[in-house]
Parts: sequence; structure tokens; C-alpha cells
Amino acid sequence: TILQQPDCEHNAIVEASANEGYIFMGWSSNGEIISTDNPYTITVNEDLELVALFSGMGVEDHEMFEISAYPNPTTGLFIVEGQGIEKIEVFNSFGQLVVAKAAADSQIEIDLSNASDGIYLVRVTGKEGVMEKSVVKK
Repeated sequence: TILQQPDCEHNAIVEASANEGYIFMGWSSNGEIISTDNPYTITVNEDLELVALFSGMGVEDHEMFEISAYPNPTTGLFIVEGQGIEKIEVFNSFGQLVVAKAAADSQIEIDLSNASDGIYLVRVTGKEGVMEKSVVKK
């Protein structure tokens, strides 16, 4: 939703609303995450394509088991922790798989040091189902 149209004196203000079962993750322009603010105020100096990014929450899966990912935001290295973790997949904002790890431990280190800054979806598959978390790399 455009809350305020841009003009010579005012910035644009936009707000994203997630459908049930989804969460807002951030704003992307030209393939780069530019903000996680919602609503978001942006200066418009030229034509701009702004994309709101959302992630499915998997409500039924959330009830099955708990995981944590920390530190979040991260500068590269972060830990995924939880019981019964079998596999971890990390996807960028384009839905591309950037990390895949089989896991046999309750605490797994993930390295995004060489990845671009942005919001990543961490999908954890365990004995009890699938859980997703978002992690911000700065």
C-alpha cells in the first residue's frame, strides 16, 4: 500500500501487509535488500521497482518443534539450534539455495560470510517436521 505518494517535497511511504500464514521480510530493489522497515520511507529520484518480500510461516510446522538462529542479525556466522535437526537449507531473497547442510547435532554453525547482505530464509527439517526462520546478514 502506498501511504504517501512521492513528489518534489515528500518521500514515498509504503507499507506491506502479509496474508495469513506469511510474514513480511523486507523490501528489495534491483535484487538487493534495501530495508526491513515496515512501513518504509524512501526518497524517489527516478523510476523505481520496489518489491515486498514475504515468507511462509508454516503455522502447523511451528507447533511441531522449536529452533533458534543467533546472532540475528549476523555479519556472517550464526548458529541454528534445536532438537532433532536433520537438514538445514538457507535461501536468498530470490529463493536460490545458498547453503545446504545435513545435521546430526542440536547446534549447527552456518557461514554466510561470503554471501551478500540481505534477508535469508533458514529452513530446518527435523524429525518432527519443517521450521523456517529468517536471518538478516549485515
